[in-house]
Amino acid sequence: MKQRRKRHAASPRQFQGNAWAMPSAAVAKITYHSLSPQLLDRSPEDWSLVSGFFQRNPVLVFLWTLAVAPRLVATVQRTIRTAGGVELDEEAKTLLLSQILARRLGLQAKEPLDTLTAHHPKGKPVWDLDD
Repeated sequence: MKQRRKRHAASPRQFQGNAWAMPSAAVAKITYHSLSPQLLDRSPEDWSLVSGFFQRNPVLVFLWTLAVAPRLVATVQRTIRTAGGVELDEEAKTLLLSQILARRLGLQAKEPLDTLTAHHPKGKPVWDLDD
């Protein structure tokens, strides 16, 4: 009898990501909700789509592994840019992506196969990693 190999969660090096400042919180929310259905049938170990605030600006963040089809990644990025999303500068993007990934991996350690959801640790409906 063959044993199945247990699939391990992706390590930080296996994730790629991008972050965009959005024109408004409303646009970020609408864009997030328009993209979510396209991602939900994919393994939650392989992606995270997060909306919230960073440095007092509404943002969308998308993390993915190589298991996510490049075509889907391109669709997500194109949708965000079409909605007015502008890539964060490299320094801000690096900081935000590292914080999001750390949170995501921390949540996965507690509840495997769960994607990061946008919530504020103090119970607010949105979060800002600066506060």
